[in-house]
Amino acid sequence: MPTSQMWSYMNHISESYVMTYVS
Repeated sequence: MPTSQMWSYMNHISESYVMTYVS
């Protein structure tokens, strides 16, 4: 998996987690 794709994936997971946690 390319690094950029990995970062995209991590950002998506973090965003989802933050949204769930903050809500």
